[in-house]
Amino acid sequence: MNNYRPGEIVLKAANISKVFGELSVLENFNLTLRQGEFVSLIGPSGCGKTTLLKIIAGLIKDFSGEIDCQSHDKSRLFSSVVFQDFAFFPWLSILDNIKICLNNPMSDSEKNQLALSYLEKVNLSDFKSYFPAELSEGMIQRANVARALASCSQIILMDEPFVHLDFLSRIHLQQLALEILANELRTVFFITHNIHEAITLADRVVVMSSRPGKNVVEFAVDIPRPRDVNKIREDKRYLNLVNEITELLTEEVKKSQQEFYQCIKNKRSAI
Repeated sequence: MNNYRPGEIVLKAANISKVFGELSVLENFNLTLRQGEFVSLIGPSGCGKTTLLKIIAGLIKDFSGEIDCQSHDKSRLFSSVVFQDFAFFPWLSILDNIKICLNNPMSDSEKNQLALSYLEKVNLSDFKSYFPAELSEGMIQRANVARALASCSQIILMDEPFVHLDFLSRIHLQQLALEILANELRTVFFITHNIHEAITLADRVVVMSSRPGKNVVEFAVDIPRPRDVNKIREDKRYLNLVNEITELLTEEVKKSQQEFYQCIKNKRSAI
């Protein structure tokens, strides 16, 4: 059995809907996040995954539904969002890029120590004085993860943070995430298109429908932690989940294509 034990509920997203003009992107989507839980969200392209993350992060204000933050310590609930594109100030060193995002009431010395500790965890302490342009994409993304963790926020929101990396760098960061987050007890909401990545990292995998994004089903990943990114693929439970989720997503993509072709057909008939 999985040795994960969910903590208290820190966030509830209830009946979240979002329309851009005449385009319905999300429709009555529901999500619950618990303390220390890693939840992966997966769904067809364009189904509203990033829109949902931005709503949860407070970056999109105009939506229907409710976001209920139930943590006792709401002051540190959000401040960590990791997008697939890097957002570093090119004129600052990697260390200063992390320090500038620390809003905690700490002295500069304390911020420096905290930033350095997370750079060390991602094996980048030797590059603390380097500028973003001097590092590889893999190193920058490791710094991106370090910056999110250093914020000490309770929930970390990640939107395909490893998508641009080569295979080996991606595997390395997946293992790094597993090891660091196992000790941090943070809540992670992780968007990905990669079924293998979703299962490898998560306690739960939430599958979203084609647009407008709705809940389809949730899968509990009943694979014990700590996990090895490579060895987990030999687990029968892992293979069963891959097959089930692949089948579901294939059906959702087919529905999306059928709806698209029907829409085109209707428009042509109206001319």
